[in-house]
Amino acid sequence: MNEEAAALADFMAEDDIGLGGEFLAYMALRELPGTWRVLQNLLVPVMGRDVRDTEIDLALVHASGVYVLEVKEYSGWIYGSPRDYKWTQTLKGKHGKIHKNKFYNPLRQNYGHTQALKQKLAMLGSIPLHSIVVFSDHCEFKTQLFTAKTAVIHRRDLVSTLTRIARESGDCLGPGSVDAIYWLLKTMANPSQQRKGEHIKAVQAIASKENQAIRQPVQLTNAKRSLWSRLFRRSTNKK
Repeated sequence: MNEEAAALADFMAEDDIGLGGEFLAYMALRELPGTWRVLQNLLVPVMGRDVRDTEIDLALVHASGVYVLEVKEYSGWIYGSPRDYKWTQTLKGKHGKIHKNKFYNPLRQNYGHTQALKQKLAMLGSIPLHSIVVFSDHCEFKTQLFTAKTAVIHRRDLVSTLTRIARESGDCLGPGSVDAIYWLLKTMANPSQQRKGEHIKAVQAIASKENQAIRQPVQLTNAKRSLWSRLFRRSTNKK
């Protein structure tokens, strides 16, 4: 099985509602120049919190550092700012009816991811960490979200953004360090369904305490499984 097919098989094994966007982001990373090591679906231990793990969608290891990607497969209009606790997705429904959905600020969310990763990588020294939030190409940012310190982008800009940051940061990790980081992170990638279920229950318990609604994990529908089957055949036929 080639690398693309293996990656797709990993995504198809998951029941995560966001797996479509994560897979598309993963496939976009094929266009990256140079040597990048990519891992998906990491459960990273968090010290001193009720939730013992934090979940990272995608992590890339490169000579310029470790890139932590939070993927949001949202459509519609997106409103928010780096300081806001919640951002807003606005959708236009039938008969012009407007629907608004609130979601946790992904910059705050990914900050938690990078801090957990920083703790985990401390044994290897000071590792540069880069946070990037990747939205679907089907949404439109209605406020300024990309700044010098906050990378919030569309999926179509992922490769160019990673390439630019890597170029500006410069190489600071040798091949041995890149391999050491990759194999350490790989021990946390693609967790078992039991461990992921424990993580979801822990998150739900915290959300319940805060009297917040949390979206339940959903099973893949027959239509979605059919879609992934077609993508699987397409990816294997390319080789």
